[in-house]
Amino acid sequence: MDAPPLSQFIVHARSKGMDFGTIRALLLAAGWKEKDVLNAMSSEQLDLAVPLPPDAGGARNATLHLLAFGAFHTAIISLVLLFFALIDRRLPDVATDDLFTTTDRWNSTLRWLVAQIVISFPLFLIPWRYLLGEIRQRPEKAVSPIRRWLTFLTLLLAIATLTVTAMTLLYYFLDGELTLRFVLKVLLLSLLAALSLVYFVGALSPNRGQAIDARWHRTFGWLAGILVAAGLVWGMSAVGSPFQQRYRKLDQRRLADLRVIVDEIERIVVQQRRTADAELKRPLPADLDELVAAAEFQRPSIRDPETGVPYRYEVLDERRFRLCADFRFPRDESVRVIWNHPAGEACFEFDVLEISR
Repeated sequence: MDAPPLSQFIVHARSKGMDFGTIRALLLAAGWKEKDVLNAMSSEQLDLAVPLPPDAGGARNATLHLLAFGAFHTAIISLVLLFFALIDRRLPDVATDDLFTTTDRWNSTLRWLVAQIVISFPLFLIPWRYLLGEIRQRPEKAVSPIRRWLTFLTLLLAIATLTVTAMTLLYYFLDGELTLRFVLKVLLLSLLAALSLVYFVGALSPNRGQAIDARWHRTFGWLAGILVAAGLVWGMSAVGSPFQQRYRKLDQRRLADLRVIVDEIERIVVQQRRTADAELKRPLPADLDELVAAAEFQRPSIRDPETGVPYRYEVLDERRFRLCADFRFPRDESVRVIWNHPAGEACFEFDVLEISR
């Protein structure tokens, strides 16, 4: 293969006895960039290429490091919150739990945390593995400024987490309020913070320009993968499959439909509703079709969203009526307990005047 024009000219000029200063001046005068000229001259005289500085790569290197560290922090925070939520659900504490937190809200929180981990953990692994590959080829990149800054920031966060955790543990111990749930959270948080601390301390190569042993990274990868997999499996088993979530949403829709039906019956039947003077102004509707025709505020949906079968409605007397629907899952919440129901057919009886009072 013919030599490139620049290298070919330098070889020719050197064979004619020209020094490098003269050759450089001629090439610059001809319009060549000084960087290209110097690189060509060095490749002509040296067996090794001129090494690039540790922070070589510029914006690309910074972007990959920011992506990797940002995804790592997102993944580990989401993993901690996921385990905390699962522990809270497994070991409820009546002294601190929010009585108004429903199962649907729990499941929504867990699904969001699972989604964050599923996306952020690979976003950490992929660029991080690529960066480690670059370090194996050019060990001096292990001490690039952006890498060291982000690593020390991660170490600072890990040390701060361990410090605050130790303080909190000691406080609750002295206060006599240690519970199994709290101890498990402390152990989990300490494990993740210590794992991050040990790994990134090791990732800061003690010998400048030396790449880290690949076994160190593989060990961390396996440990991190096991923890993430455990959290995802536990989280998915707690919230159920996507198909189950769809059925739960259908159950929520059924309850919402029944609430609208009850509210509209009250509106069209009761005079001075929600007061002590509430009284009937007309009879209860004979069926749900009559209710739809007479609706004043919102036309209710009277059919099951999954099967299309009408909800079952029965007038018991001049004030009382019954509504029935079929549910996939039971409901046992501490709020709006009147709407708790078993799986399968569930019926709710209402006194229209009692509702208004």
